[in-house]
Amino acid sequence: QAFITTTVPERAQMTPISSPAPPRIGLEIAPESGVELLNAGQTLAGIDYLALRHRPSSRHSLEDLLIFHSLLTSQLGMPILLHLPLQRIHGLSNPERKAYFQHLASTSPSALLAIHGDDHSGGEVPLPAMCRFLSELRSMLPASRILVAGHPRTLHDSSSRMREQETLQKKVQCGVDGILTQMLSSPTEYTSYTAFTAAAIGSIPVIPGIPLAPTLEIAEKFQLELSGTGLHDTTGWTAALATDLAHLHPDALHFFGTGTAMHDIDLLQTAVLPRIRDGNRDIVQSLNADDT
Repeated sequence: QAFITTTVPERAQMTPISSPAPPRIGLEIAPESGVELLNAGQTLAGIDYLALRHRPSSRHSLEDLLIFHSLLTSQLGMPILLHLPLQRIHGLSNPERKAYFQHLASTSPSALLAIHGDDHSGGEVPLPAMCRFLSELRSMLPASRILVAGHPRTLHDSSSRMREQETLQKKVQCGVDGILTQMLSSPTEYTSYTAFTAAAIGSIPVIPGIPLAPTLEIAEKFQLELSGTGLHDTTGWTAALATDLAHLHPDALHFFGTGTAMHDIDLLQTAVLPRIRDGNRDIVQSLNADDT
């Protein structure tokens, strides 16, 4: 249940700090990429969980997602965050939805990301229906964490900001455990959003979503502001952003992959995670120096 939860230890006066609790590391991949990992025997050192994403254009059925989830969970022995596209759930009849939820419950997912927004139809699930689905899931999966998406860039517009607040309040009332943000451009974007959620719905984990080496096309599509070396070295940009976010002690750092899981894992392990560890070590040394 706590695979994306980290407790930051309290600082004892005049006691050297060995290490602040590091955020857990998650990587979002396409379901079929998970099978490629199994076939290649790829090591997942440094990665705490995988997320199986569902895209609007996905050719996979709801049942396919559960098959991939069960396969990866049994073979990898690590937590899997499973996307739950509510737009597709909304299209099922009541008996079909009940049967699917029962199958879902039998796989005992560690966590679910309930996707409220558009799927093939381009629309959104009405909030009352979403709340009903989340309540049903909560009763059937009491040990699983249920996350929903957060949209930091809605804060730039007053009407969108109000809508985001109302939507989050409704989702939390329906039993949501945490928020996973869309792709972030900066630590400031994250801190602004966490302050917004704290004021709107109280204390709830907000996990930053980080683009892994985004292409300029991705940056334009998701309105990412690449600065500094990011224009020429997006891996370096990702590493710098992740390091800054790690210093804010979120429960986890959630990386959105480029589409090729083995390549993404190599980028994380060789270029991003070492920099996060080095930055974490610098923080520890600084805190101990302050105590001294």
